Amino acid sequence: MRFAEAYALMDPVEQPPFPGAVDVCRWVCDHGGANFIVTHRSWSLLEPLLKAHHLEELFVDWITGDDPYPRKPDPGALLAMAIRHRLPLARCLVIGDRELDVVAARRAGMAACLFRGNRSQGEDDAEQIADLTISHYHELLTWLEEHTRTKSRAFGGA
Repeated sequence: MRFAEAYALMDPVEQPPFPGAVDVCRWVCDHGGANFIVTHRSWSLLEPLLKAHHLEELFVDWITGDDPYPRKPDPGALLAMAIRHRLPLARCLVIGDRELDVVAARRAGMAACLFRGNRSQGEDDAEQIADLTISHYHELLTWLEEHTRTKSRAFGGA
């Protein structure tokens, strides 16, 4: 069985967000920002996750694998989202857990945060090009709080 097939069979309730991720999303909303999702997953896999964990209200928009954009690391989907919502690229922060997420962000002219979770550091070159590397989302929350105080809410050039 392929990973995607096995993943689709899992109960969405058994796939909670990473610890601290919801806090980051709420912080962004509470501070006048907006959260977006750009994923290779299909809508049929994403929607049950959002609903199971009551996350729909934390996201303004999403682009899924069903949409007609090239796959990351091509920045097309990120740029489309920025254009759709008139987002200044220098004010966008892409959070991803793979090198291709970081590469796509950099190609789009956006800041990049690499989420390592429990994975080993140095598995790829992503840390070298990411603006920030975290192992827990509360690290990102601390960074956002400090960064918005010192950089006037501009993420680019982190």
